[in-house]
Amino acid sequence: MLTYVAKELLSGVRLEVFEAVTSLIAVCMVTWMIFWMRRSARTIKSELTGKRAAISVRSEGFEDAAGRG
Repeated sequence: MLTYVAKELLSGVRLEVFEAVTSLIAVCMVTWMIFWMRRSARTIKSELTGKRAAISVRSEGFEDAAGRG
């Protein structure tokens, strides 16, 4: 849709400004995502590790109760 708008309504210098602004917005979004991922990775890893440990403990308890252990 943006391509259609850019080609039909914009031309020349206005088209170049539109492309520059759009590219700058994309670069800002990707840069923000990288910093967010670096900051959030630690908490996500600890949450997943904690859930994996809880599942492991539950499955061992189930095996003991079922007489498989």
